[in-house]
Amino acid sequence: MKTRVMLMVALFFSLFSFRCLAEDLLILTFDHPFKRFRDSSPVNRQVTKVTTSEGSITGVGVKVSTTPPTSPAGGGYAVFDGGSYLQVKASPSLVLSGDFTIRFWFKSTGIDRGTAFGKYRYRMHPLKFGKDSSDNLDITINDTDSNGRGLWTYWLGGGNPFIWTPEGTVNQFTDDRWYHYWLVREKGMLTLYIGDDQRSYTLIGTAKDKRTLGSPVSPLKVGSIGSWSLPPATCLCWLGALDDIRIANEALYPTGSCK
Repeated sequence: MKTRVMLMVALFFSLFSFRCLAEDLLILTFDHPFKRFRDSSPVNRQVTKVTTSEGSITGVGVKVSTTPPTSPAGGGYAVFDGGSYLQVKASPSLVLSGDFTIRFWFKSTGIDRGTAFGKYRYRMHPLKFGKDSSDNLDITINDTDSNGRGLWTYWLGGGNPFIWTPEGTVNQFTDDRWYHYWLVREKGMLTLYIGDDQRSYTLIGTAKDKRTLGSPVSPLKVGSIGSWSLPPATCLCWLGALDDIRIANEALYPTGSCK
């Protein structure tokens, strides 16, 4: 009997010693039919009881769908029309001054606003922290600045530091397939991965940074660039689907490990 117990304990640690049992600060899964934008994180970790509000310049709003193909996370997912967004209420819980992880699933066929929009013709922001260049983190898809970047994550307005895909990669991630965005900051180092629908991850790049992300008065916006100085009609809002948005105040990695 003692031998069996020891074997079971050894098996337990062999299975879980390299796994991290993380508790996210915020989880938006879009799986609740009556509370579409409910925070699914543990109750004692929720940012607020009502974490999201909805806005729209088109009047359509954000929809929740279960139409296949659903994201690899399963369940429902949020559908954005290119002019609607969700906003998570500002909270001290979302001020990330040390290690953190931001990850979410996204799918889009891209957007074409026409030549009148110039360099913003194809650009979309699936997620944004902060409200201006002093505290923002922007995640950009199909940015035609700097010879065309399919994915550009940048800090503090114009972007220093930043991580981006190579030149000429516009539309790399807008082929109507699900991708998993995964950004980690650990000990001042940012690391960005992108996974496919089979959860196979590719390292996009790294950058050094030790700034505080967000503030108690600067909300997280999902599906919109937020408070740009451009007119509302050029919000550069997301056109496509988002799912399983998770924010943690610790460094987590696609391999399942954390430090």
